[in-house]
Amino acid sequence: MNFIPITDVCDFQGGTQPPKEEWDSQLKPGYVRMLQIRDFTQKKLEHIEYVKISNKIKTCEADDILIGRYGASIGKILTGLPGAYNVAIVKTTPDEKKLNKSYLYYILKDSKFQSFIGNIGGRAAQAGFNKEDLKNFQIPLPPLPEQIHIANVLSGAEALIAKRKESLALLDAYLKSVFLEMFGDPVRNEKGWGVKQFSEIVAPDCPLTYGIVQPGEEFKDGVIIVRPVDLTSDIIHIDGLKRIDPKIERKYIRTRLKGGELLMCVRGTTGIVSIAGIDLKGANVTRGITPIWFNDSFNNWFAMAQIKSQSMQKKIQEKTYGIALKQINLRDVRIIEFIAPPLTLQNQFAAVVEKVEALKETYQKSLVELEHLYGSLSQRAFRGELGGETQHAAAKNPKAEKEPAIKNKTSITEASDSLPSSNIIEFKPTNVDYYKRTVLAAEIVWQLHKEATLGHLKLQKLMYLCIKSADMQLPVNFLKQAMGPFDPSLMRSIDKQLKDKKWFQYEPTQALKYRKLEKAGEHQKDFIKYYGNQKDQIHYLITKFKTTSSDKVEIVATLYACYENILNQKETFSEILLFQRFYEWSEHKKEFDELEVKKVFNRMKEVGVVPKG
Repeated sequence: MNFIPITDVCDFQGGTQPPKEEWDSQLKPGYVRMLQIRDFTQKKLEHIEYVKISNKIKTCEADDILIGRYGASIGKILTGLPGAYNVAIVKTTPDEKKLNKSYLYYILKDSKFQSFIGNIGGRAAQAGFNKEDLKNFQIPLPPLPEQIHIANVLSGAEALIAKRKESLALLDAYLKSVFLEMFGDPVRNEKGWGVKQFSEIVAPDCPLTYGIVQPGEEFKDGVIIVRPVDLTSDIIHIDGLKRIDPKIERKYIRTRLKGGELLMCVRGTTGIVSIAGIDLKGANVTRGITPIWFNDSFNNWFAMAQIKSQSMQKKIQEKTYGIALKQINLRDVRIIEFIAPPLTLQNQFAAVVEKVEALKETYQKSLVELEHLYGSLSQRAFRGELGGETQHAAAKNPKAEKEPAIKNKTSITEASDSLPSSNIIEFKPTNVDYYKRTVLAAEIVWQLHKEATLGHLKLQKLMYLCIKSADMQLPVNFLKQAMGPFDPSLMRSIDKQLKDKKWFQYEPTQALKYRKLEKAGEHQKDFIKYYGNQKDQIHYLITKFKTTSSDKVEIVATLYACYENILNQKETFSEILLFQRFYEWSEHKKEFDELEVKKVFNRMKEVGVVPKG
């Protein structure tokens, strides 16, 4: 394969830093977004900035490939945002008659280029590179069709990795949904379970104490220890953990593990919990972790899910103190109140968790294999060993091509697109909550079925707004989708139940999407029964959005979700931050004009459809 200096087929242009008087926090005519490294790397961007358009600025399109130029961000490959870019960023301009842009993207992400850039950056305190430096980096330059093929292979492997990560995230969302369905919110305790303090549910011999204060250096063949940084998965195993001198460990026998304990972080990122694998028998923990084992009335998996719940985490954070080093006192941990449903229900939940955890372990192994595959493909591609191949990356790992889906015989939840059919979860909860959910949908359809604006999207968004604004506890799993908070299988379930009850038939090809059936309206008795205290709020929302288009209801629901996230994360609210979160939600949101979004939000404030807080 032919190797040439990258600068022979690609130009590199550094950005500019306009004077501060030409910057603004609001987008207005004659201005463009100013891109900085943080715009690409931070999930919680505080604000977006804009600069005056002039011949002094350098601009890029969304599909341009940019490179971080200085400091800790040197070598970061950035793409996906249009605008002007600052001096910390370099724009690539390939000669597309010779160098495919997607191929260039993977060249720059490859470890060889990253190592090359890192070595250049290491020569100065303010690490950086310039165009002259890049003349020394050579790239393989096969014919364009071969470049495109290589880019497609690597893109396919990346897509599988992303899909596997999404599957793992959906499994976590599934378990949260199951927990809320069975037990409700553990802090609000709307199901009326008995309540016990933490000190009452641990075993009599559980000291609720800190681990090793000064573990010392790595000690060959020493005692395994678990540190807060190791709590990265639900179950912690021995691989990759630090070992310390047994003489140091012997002083902390009270926190020595038997395997199976709950490990709770009380220093640093407080509230993180994992379970010690059986292979950790004889290991110990450091100062930042408290090992917990429970009495016979509490199940580990149930306790962990309760601690991980959003409301319980909020409670833990309220008790956390410190700025540079955050921690929570064990005396505060001891008095945290836990709901205590019957052990049989806890065990039933744990059985679901164990099946999901087994599947997650399979997915995690698959993810590791796919990441290794990607690294191997990348190395081979840039050695010229993929040119004659026509197989897609997935063909290298046929087991990874099929994405399993959760199946549930009893419809325990619709957040269930991640378990394979061979792993059916047996569970028999009450169906009351599902029926309540159907009744809510039926009332919305009953009120709006003569409106041409009513379809799946609008119905689901109105359900979301009703559930959130009236603080209902219903079995839904609103995930972050391009069109806003969305439960991908909710509508299938709702349509089936509306038809089974002979209330409404969904007809997607008709102008009016819901047709009345012979028993339409018979839901109202149960609507009053279940939503008597909330019906005024529900009818208020239905009336306010009666003729509103699906697009505008989508904007409302997404703004509501973004607003709620800001409050939950205890960030200082501002409209600038809210609109920034809205446009960061997905690429799809960029289709909405900013002025239109602002008008919708002003209308939301006028009618009182905003989160409390």
